Amino acid sequence: MAMYRLRRTMRFLDKRTGLAFDGIDIDAETWEEAIAQAMAFDPITPSMMLDTAVLTDATGTVIWTLRAPPSGRLTQLP
Repeated sequence: MAMYRLRRTMRFLDKRTGLAFDGIDIDAETWEEAIAQAMAFDPITPSMMLDTAVLTDATGTVIWTLRAPPSGRLTQLP
């Protein structure tokens, strides 16, 4: 299994300013499996919404990113 690191920023749903940050280690056989696991993680609390997510491999190379626009609809970035 390979080790991947998911880093996320979360924003408040009630329009408060500021962001929360977290990091999660993911063990997966392939990068595709790591992305699937990353997409399955819920926000830190129900009062927060995903803002950005970045998945890196063990060397720190970015393999996947995700950004949520203000509307809340998630869009995968190239």
